[in-house]
Amino acid sequence: MDESLGLMDLSIDSEIPSEIVDLIIDQLRADAKTLRLCSLVCQSWLPRARYHLFSTFKIHTRSIAAIDLLGSPLCTIQPYVRRVKFSVSEKLDTAPMATCIQELDNGSSNLLSLSIRTVRGDGMTPVDDHLRALLSAPVLKNLRHLKLKYLRFNSPNYSIKLFSSLPALESLVLYGVGSRIKDDRNTYTTPLPPNLRHLFIWTTGIPHELFWLATHPKHPLTTLHLYNITSASCPIILNYLRQSSQLQCLSFDLCDGATTDSLLLDFMTQIDLTSQQNLRCLRISCNQVVSSFSNLLPWVSSPHLEEITISTWENGSHGSIAWADLRKVFMSSSVLSLKRLYVDDAHIHDILEALPEFASRGIILPLQWGDFGRTTTKLSLPADLY
Repeated sequence: MDESLGLMDLSIDSEIPSEIVDLIIDQLRADAKTLRLCSLVCQSWLPRARYHLFSTFKIHTRSIAAIDLLGSPLCTIQPYVRRVKFSVSEKLDTAPMATCIQELDNGSSNLLSLSIRTVRGDGMTPVDDHLRALLSAPVLKNLRHLKLKYLRFNSPNYSIKLFSSLPALESLVLYGVGSRIKDDRNTYTTPLPPNLRHLFIWTTGIPHELFWLATHPKHPLTTLHLYNITSASCPIILNYLRQSSQLQCLSFDLCDGATTDSLLLDFMTQIDLTSQQNLRCLRISCNQVVSSFSNLLPWVSSPHLEEITISTWENGSHGSIAWADLRKVFMSSSVLSLKRLYVDDAHIHDILEALPEFASRGIILPLQWGDFGRTTTKLSLPADLY
């Protein structure tokens, strides 16, 4: 029996082309249990299985000790680590995170994605010397995706120059990140990372990153997601949308108490998307969704628009959402070639009745609670980093 198993192992190892084996194992990248079994089949299957098994290294407050494993002379997983996710408490010393990045650097890791999330307390977590060293580590030279959540930089001069120093950066997610001080406007002339295509911004303070983006309207950004728009942000966004022309996906998440209905409607009235001829995806989450679309859709002139997402926090039983008005909005705009219209699951029947033309084509699809945020995050990620 042992001999037969040995022959079977030899057969698997020698007769199946390695390219086919890799393709098969790639299909299992989200199934850790099966990947572990694949790693035990034979020696030639081990590298590809480990490539997926150890692709993501997660560290949180209760697993800081795991960082010590990276420094062990017996550890061999560093070259496989491509994504690092830190989720730590606000008051935790950030030195261990810097140690983790240093060990990956020593282990020749090809780090492509870095996420740092802190638990917000009374204020955002300040970026200390350890974290500043971490974000400047040589191992980040090939970084393609950076996500920072609830961090406060002492100066926007540092954060903007930091982002600009990452030449391979494709996706930047800034959630609750900012600086509480004003800075010299010359900082905003710092070039954006040349490969940056996806930008997610949520800030409650001075919108430094928006000022930075608006200073470079000709940069070929393709995905822009804006959350919690404030009065200070509105003129910057409006000016950028008028001058830029490369956007393919534009997303507004305005379901937040900081965004008043009057501010929202005034903002939507002034948006001009006539220059966005490459727009393929338009997503809006807000309370006054019908009124917002009434103001926005007439400005959409892109012949490539394929997908619209409508999300609202209002309850349909309130009677304040005039879904029937959507028919007038859509029929008077140039969006009849839509392929997908996502609507909150709670309101799907209202939309089916309001838009029978779209319902007959089967393009009205339900959006589950929480899906707007999750799918928008994916829009901000390179495809191979989901």
